[in-house]
Amino acid sequence: MASTIILKNSNTSGVVPSAASLSVGEIAVNTADATFFTKHTDGTVKTISGGGGSGNVVSAAFTMASQIVTGGTLTLAMSGTSALVGGSVASFEVTDWNGAKTTVAATANAGTKTLTATTTVGQVLSVDVVSIDNYGNRSVKATHTSTVAAHTAPTGTITVNKASTVIQASTGNQISFSGGTATDGATITYAINALSSGITFSKTLAIAAGEVVTFTAPASAVAVDLAVSVNMVDSLGAQSATQAVTI
Repeated sequence: MASTIILKNSNTSGVVPSAASLSVGEIAVNTADATFFTKHTDGTVKTISGGGGSGNVVSAAFTMASQIVTGGTLTLAMSGTSALVGGSVASFEVTDWNGAKTTVAATANAGTKTLTATTTVGQVLSVDVVSIDNYGNRSVKATHTSTVAAHTAPTGTITVNKASTVIQASTGNQISFSGGTATDGATITYAINALSSGITFSKTLAIAAGEVVTFTAPASAVAVDLAVSVNMVDSLGAQSATQAVTI
């Protein structure tokens, strides 16, 4: 007569065998969940499903923008679930478009990760996320892509706030800038350049909107116009055309 082999088993959904109850390589089954388990050489209990993984008991999902500009960032909002009793998502394994893997700790079955796109325009970036639960089970990977697009430089007119005239060889004169529009979520600062000799500014780069910059006017025996230029620089490195300013 044929012999019947009965594996260690449970018919209660969500029950996972303890590591102490299994030998390395021994198989157990949860008949309610149709899930097999085995003990790995590292002492942890792994889940075996029809695809050779544990995607049926752990899930992964995430969102990210479908388009990004060079130098911009992708923020991954990740979430997952564990169908096992006492199960929860402990971490997420993120694989970026270069194949680099990063582990992100989960809080309340969720996590976030920011990636920077230092790539070329037109490239399609693929990102994979796997959820890992507190039993070591891994989900089927979730995948999303984002296309790298060209970034538009800041546009618009810069508003210049300054006195209409300054005294020759005077110090402490003030100038500030505002206005302009950036795209792709970038922020704007201003850069100023002295075109006339003898004029010096307390700051020429990374000037915030409304920030007061002081300058010294050159000595002159006659009235002269001082020429400077100003342009916008956004946080992704794009620059606007220069705008002429006369003092």
